[in-house]
This record gives sequence, structure tokens and C-alpha cells, in this order.
Amino acid sequence: MPNKYIILSIGPIYKTMLTAKRTRELWGASYLFSWIMKQMILRLRAKGFKETDFIVPYVADSIFNTPPKGVGLFPDMLLIQLSDGHDKKTFESALIELKFKLSTELYDETDKIEGNPSVLGFVNDYFRFVYQEFEEKNDEKPIITAGKICGQLELRSRINNQSFNPLTILLNRANNSFLGCDGFGDKKQHFPTLVEIATKELEKTNEAGYDKIWNEYGKKSNETDKEDKKDKAFVTALKASPFFKDGFCNYHKYIAIIKADGDKIGKTIQGWSGNLRDFSKELYDFGTSATQSIIDYGGMPIYLGGDDLLFFAPVNNGESDIFTLCGNLSSSFSEKFDVENPPTLSFGISIGYYKYPLYSALEEADNLLYHAKELESRNAVSWKVLQHSGQYFGERLSQSEKVYQQFRDLLDSPTLEKEHLKSVVQHFRRTDPS
Repeated sequence: MPNKYIILSIGPIYKTMLTAKRTRELWGASYLFSWIMKQMILRLRAKGFKETDFIVPYVADSIFNTPPKGVGLFPDMLLIQLSDGHDKKTFESALIELKFKLSTELYDETDKIEGNPSVLGFVNDYFRFVYQEFEEKNDEKPIITAGKICGQLELRSRINNQSFNPLTILLNRANNSFLGCDGFGDKKQHFPTLVEIATKELEKTNEAGYDKIWNEYGKKSNETDKEDKKDKAFVTALKASPFFKDGFCNYHKYIAIIKADGDKIGKTIQGWSGNLRDFSKELYDFGTSATQSIIDYGGMPIYLGGDDLLFFAPVNNGESDIFTLCGNLSSSFSEKFDVENPPTLSFGISIGYYKYPLYSALEEADNLLYHAKELESRNAVSWKVLQHSGQYFGERLSQSEKVYQQFRDLLDSPTLEKEHLKSVVQHFRRTDPS
């Protein structure tokens, strides 16, 4: 008898993330779906599914016992093998329990609202929990089959007819909710604003002076308009401060939003000779190491599940810059797979003024990633710098091309001023032999 599997797809992740106006809301929107997948896994484990039954994502008791890292590491797809008497009914029972758990948590966040309608009804209408059982094919790895099915399942969008949306309340206070507890181990987690991330380099040069200015001008308010005014006052104070006036550069007012995705993963899986769980473990291990690399650089990881990445980062930080960070992540990813032609990462890098609407910058990064992956060779970086004036410039290059290495060499040149990325790109184009 062929092995049987169930593929589960959850959502809508991107739709939910586009509602975010602040960094904590974007983090909450992303982390929520990682939390949902984690809760589903825990319920399946409680019903007797073994670690080895989970193909995607990688599951081991040890990963649930490690200190929280504050970033979603569970993808929006689950692939599980049915074994030891487990069947579709067992899976569906766990899913019912998950929906009840999610409804309970959302209700607890909104229980003070008069006339609160059915949260369970909202969960059933808004969230996408679609699944399908299938049998293993002789000529195809189950992950490949699952991926094809998942693409069809994701088209089954839900229609939410309720005017009440508890997610709005949850995401607005994501740092003081069950998500904050799960992600960081406690509530009241401070999420850096875009301008804080953009000026991380300055904080590193004089933390005491930076904190003094932040406490006086930059502390957060719940009103969006006040946040904008405080961000502007904070930037003005940094520029005028004797601590930073000689070190403040134009790029400190710009923030990078990066989306990345693995290239030709299907081919790697099809040629994978080992256990498929080992492949999933490599992806999980990469996510944990990439999280630390981004934090060390001064960035803020939002989601690093499987071969998908989303994070904020300063344009430059000391001797490093955003292109160097992405290059290091790309190398680290490929080195995880001991195969003849290891998979690569492609990047969409949106660099915009700190006041640029968050949802617009997120959409831009998504479009740039799509543009990068249009290259036949993949393994590309597509970036755009949207200036405060409304003008923009950018480029798309394969990381394997000589011209991209020349660009990287220019960024690393000790004689090149890093006042603004525009000067780098202009210099790069003037010296490009092509």
C-alpha cells in the first residue's frame, strides 16, 4: 500500500500583513500564522503523531523547549504522513481544537468590547484552513506533490461577512498579547520603529547619547499622527546633537525591507537522496542562524520560515551594509545543502524614506522579489531606492554575474563615501565595462 499524507495550507498571511501600519503590527500579523502552525503541530503530537510523521516543517521536541527567539519559524504549509492508525478524522479533530484555541485567544483580547459578536464565526470566515489527503506517487517525492496541491488549495479564499475584526485589536497591541508572550517569553515587548532601525548605526557609536535623545523625543505614542511627529523630532534632534551631527548621513533616514525566497527548491528536493525530514531540518537550522545574523547586523527579523525570509534592516551599519548581509545569507543558505547544484536565494530589497507607508514598502519588496526571480538563472538581487523627493533608482542583477561582484567590491571600497546609495550606484554604472 502506498503511503498516505495530508497537506494543510493556512492563510491569508499576505492580506493580513498589508493591514499593518506599524512594525509591531506587521510582526504580529506574521507571527500569528507561525503561532497557528505551532499550535496545530502541538495538538497533532498530543494525539500520538510522532516526530518522524512530520515532513514539513521539521518537528522535534527540542525546538519547543528552546528559548523564544521572537520570530516566526513555522511556515504556512504542513505536510504530515498518516501512520500507526492515524487517519483524516484524527487530523480534523486537531484542527477543530486549534480553531477553538485561536477563538479563545482572540476573544480574550476583545472581551471588553460591548456587544462583541462571535469570534469563532470570524475565525471560520476569515482564516483559511484548507487540507487534502493524498497517496504517494512512485515517481514523485511527497513534498513535490504537496506543493502542487498547496497551490490549488490557496485559491480557496474565504469571504468574511463580519464587520467586526478582532485582528485589528490584536495586532495593535501585539507586543502586549499572547503573541508577545509566545514570541518573547513575556509581554510588553518594545518593537523598534522604522526610524530606530534606520539609525541603528548611530546607536552603536554612542548608546548613551542615543538613548538620551530617544527618551526625550522618540518615545512612542499610540496615535499615528503623534508617532510621525515624534519620529521627525527624533531625526532632527539626532542631526543637531553634538553626539551625532558629524556622523549623521542621509541614509540614516532610509529603511530597507527585504524579502527573500529560495530558488529551484523543487529540483533540489527531487534529487535529494536522504530523508526528507533532514531537508526540512536544514531549512529550520538556516532560519535560526539567519535570525541571529540579522539581529547582529541591527535588523529586525519578521519571518524566517523554510526558504522564505522577511526582515527590516538599516541600509548601512559600521563596516557592513544591506547587500553584504544579503550576500552572507545567500552563501549560508547554499552551504546548508551538500548537493551538486545547491539551491540559492533571490532577494527583493525595497529602500525607502522612513515615513513611506509600511504597506507600500512591503508591496514594493514583494514586487522586487518577483522581478528578481524572473531571471532565468534566479539567484538574483532586485533593489529599488525610493527617495524622499519621489524619484527612484534601482537595478536587478544575478549574484553569480561578474558585474554584481564589481558592485559589491565598490560598496566595500574604503575610499568610497557611503553618504547615499545613489552615489554608489552612479559610480558603479560609470565604471561598468558593459
